[in-house]
Amino acid sequence: MGWAIMFLVLIALVIILSISLINWKIQIYKVIVQLNAILNRKTKKLVTVSLSDRRLEHLVEIINQIVSKDNIYLGEIQKKENELKENISCLSHDLRTPLTSIRGYLQLLSSAPDEKRAEYISALSGKALRLERLIDDFYQISLLEAGQYPFYYEKVELCSLLTEILLDNYSIFSVNGIEPQIEIPNMDIYLNADRKACIRIIQNLIFNAVTSTTNNVVIQLINIADSVQLCIKNPVASIPTEEYSKLLERFYVADVSRSNGTSGQGLYIVKKLLLMMNCTNPIIEIHDHNFMITIDFSPLLIKKIICRTTAKEKKPSQSRDIFTRHF
Repeated sequence: MGWAIMFLVLIALVIILSISLINWKIQIYKVIVQLNAILNRKTKKLVTVSLSDRRLEHLVEIINQIVSKDNIYLGEIQKKENELKENISCLSHDLRTPLTSIRGYLQLLSSAPDEKRAEYISALSGKALRLERLIDDFYQISLLEAGQYPFYYEKVELCSLLTEILLDNYSIFSVNGIEPQIEIPNMDIYLNADRKACIRIIQNLIFNAVTSTTNNVVIQLINIADSVQLCIKNPVASIPTEEYSKLLERFYVADVSRSNGTSGQGLYIVKKLLLMMNCTNPIIEIHDHNFMITIDFSPLLIKKIICRTTAKEKKPSQSRDIFTRHF
């Protein structure tokens, strides 16, 4: 009798173990099917199990973590691919325009009378400069996007740097018939910043103002307490309010800017350089057809020293007619 009971118990155990083994095999098969579907990109769902086992659940949890990271990685790759396609398309369009113009002027130049040659050569020079600027913009963007832009922080005196850049860009204002109103404080303002990045930021802002203005340009360097801001204002054609934020996006330009030969890279480069130097995004405002962009250099500020006038002559701020003084 005792042997019979033991035999029945053993049979019961064998049946239970067999059922358990079959359930494990079924569950493993289902997991394999789900993983194959994920591997072949047929689904993005996570792996599920119906068998209640702590070790199996822990294994599936680890697998799902790997699958989730893989989905995120693939999403980033897809985003990069889409951006690359857009970049190539915009690059092709923006480079083709000046190249087509250059070819046209070269054809005209080959058979042009002597009195027209100077005009065509001048136009060619302008198109070549535009092409050079476009290529330089794309190169700078590639460095910024790849995190390979070389930043070298040093002590930079902002007022002198701004004056120097304005003098260097005198021809841009002159060719476009613009006499900018310039206000720079009578003091030394020191930043701990990358000099080349600051130059690039200011140059891009000036170029944007010149190519989009319908009248004139106002450039102000404003210092209040521990705040230092560069503000550039110019009248523009109407821009819808919902498009303000888009002005800092890559390749976005308003119609007036596109017609004047910009690629939409300038303000995007400004934003990227500022963020990489731990500054905030540029602030864009448009009131009564006046476009105003403000750059806050305060996070880079070291100190301000009033030292360019005597105690009797010293003023907190004054306008400088830089171009009249130097030209």
